[in-house]
Amino acid sequence: MIALIVNPAAGRGAAQARAASAEQALRALGPLRRYDTRAAGDERRCARAACDDGATVVAVVGGDGSVHHTVRGLLEAAGPAPAHTIPLAVYAAGTGNDLVKSLSTPAHDVRAMTERVARGVTRHLDVGCIDDVPFVNAAGLGFDVEVLERMQHQRWLSGTAAYVVTALRALFGYAGYHASLVTPHTRQDGPHLLTVFANGHTFGGTFRIAPHARLLSLIHI
Repeated sequence: MIALIVNPAAGRGAAQARAASAEQALRALGPLRRYDTRAAGDERRCARAACDDGATVVAVVGGDGSVHHTVRGLLEAAGPAPAHTIPLAVYAAGTGNDLVKSLSTPAHDVRAMTERVARGVTRHLDVGCIDDVPFVNAAGLGFDVEVLERMQHQRWLSGTAAYVVTALRALFGYAGYHASLVTPHTRQDGPHLLTVFANGHTFGGTFRIAPHARLLSLIHI
């Protein structure tokens, strides 16, 4: 059974149309059950429910937030078993869609993405963890949190443009935060604008925060 997790609010509602196309395409591959989120972060519950219902593939329609919460649910459902037991397909419908840029998958093309699902093309991703919270693309502290909070009130732009404009505005009002960064060889104390733990190379919709980052290698099953 293919599980389709949909965040209707992703991309300011753009996910609805993308979800309809993805659902139609995926139903041609076999049995499908759709799970719509009810609140922010509900993809986590949907992913766990999909696993309990016997899903063999999980597809998510949404942005980076939707992917993040879906991965959390999959990891929790996997328990001691390998987390890659149930493959995850992403149909991009968010604001930044950073993970799929690092993956270089056709996540904006429903037909091409569904063909990959049909062929069983998978990739193994490393998963980072901060305070027991996993992340797959990047985790940020400071300025990016300020921008994301301001994005909640951004209504007249969408996509990457919304993030860039909001970030530029935030630069004039964000005071930074104090932190100590410790590595095996150095320690840095003081004010910081932003700290990013990058697994993928793109962050904030358009910023190549870690240009040389490589998530994975291609595996066919």
